[in-house]
Amino acid sequence: MHYAMVDFSVLFWSFQGLACLETIAKSRLSLLAKPNTFANYPFFP
Repeated sequence: MHYAMVDFSVLFWSFQGLACLETIAKSRLSLLAKPNTFANYPFFP
């Protein structure tokens, strides 16, 4: 039973991490789509 709980938590955190990465990727793409915005200066010095 203990191993089942560990597997569930690992799957849960993996899913959370993927969702977070997807959100970051989408925000990066939306920034790249607007090259003249102030937020892009760190990406294009």
